[in-house]
Amino acid sequence: MELVIKERTFLPKDFKVKDWEGLKPYFEKLLAADISSEEALKQWFHQMSELEAVVSEDMAWRYIKMTCDTTDQQLSEAFEYFVREIQPHI
Repeated sequence: MELVIKERTFLPKDFKVKDWEGLKPYFEKLLAADISSEEALKQWFHQMSELEAVVSEDMAWRYIKMTCDTTDQQLSEAFEYFVREIQPHI
């Protein structure tokens, strides 16, 4: 079985979740989208799904790394930062 990674169409290919300010424009774009047709709605769902997947994966990896090495304070702080500073805005 081969893993097929879907190419991003909404976020830049090299986009990394760093802080809320980096994510905010993408959520704002979705909030402001004109959804006046079935095709526009499908595109909106695809874009929202992509954004949610990237954010969820980032949070999951922060958690995994933190729990794999409980002695590394930076990993713990990275996860806590996500929970305190990014997640409440979503």
